[in-house]
Amino acid sequence: MAQPIRLHDLFSAKLSQSQLANVPPVPETANGMAWQRRYRILTTGIRSMGVGGHVVLTRRPAADGRFELTLDYRKTAVPGFGNVLKATITCAADQLGTPQSWRFETTTVDLEDNSIAESTRWTQQATRTKSGYDLTGSVGQRSLPVLGAVTLNWTLLAVLGNLPKGPGPGIPITLLDDFDHVKPGMELRGRGAREVLVGGKNVVHEREIKLDRGRVFRAERRWQGGQPAQITRYDLTGPGLVPRAYYTDQAGRMLFMTAGTEGLVLEADGPIPAPEEK
Repeated sequence: MAQPIRLHDLFSAKLSQSQLANVPPVPETANGMAWQRRYRILTTGIRSMGVGGHVVLTRRPAADGRFELTLDYRKTAVPGFGNVLKATITCAADQLGTPQSWRFETTTVDLEDNSIAESTRWTQQATRTKSGYDLTGSVGQRSLPVLGAVTLNWTLLAVLGNLPKGPGPGIPITLLDDFDHVKPGMELRGRGAREVLVGGKNVVHEREIKLDRGRVFRAERRWQGGQPAQITRYDLTGPGLVPRAYYTDQAGRMLFMTAGTEGLVLEADGPIPAPEEK
């Protein structure tokens, strides 16, 4: 039987193995329809991959078999300031979680005092129509024509686990990248499952080399430890899009994603928190 490869070796952006050493286990009371997951946002620096922010996704059942996905995205923009995106998306209970409506607000926040520059506030609401979506918000009203199968980049994170795990033909879709950037001609394709090692570390060993007279020792690094896990890869490709690779576990959770020099890594998974008492 072939040895599983290290999880690190699957990352086109060479994400740091240390970011993947503690993938959270599946909660004992896991519910595929209602959960909250927190991801680290990783970005490439000069020397390595660092944490650039976090995103929290919360999924709840909604009326008529739909589900609601809320998004809280926070990423450092420039030193001292951060970009914040808060959104609520209502999705159909189909293969791609087709978005039926959404509303979002983006702002730039001063990280020192959490103040918001009003000039950075941007809002948008959208509803599904027969020909696409009707948008209204900070830039006025307009129509967003979309034909065929469609989904949002954020919605994919919540529905990939429902797709077939084996390799198969690509699914043609139109991607709404960050809500209103329409990217037709995309293809979502399963690449099958494989076994990988999650965690572990590089350990220095000394290898003995015998010479004609005496011996020497050479330091070598070997990967040691780690837990084997089955993961499934999905690729999203198409014109005008940096290819994105998504990896899900056997429970259907999106564990990590890479897109060029950025990535997401799951760091917490659990039930929806109880509402705070007022």
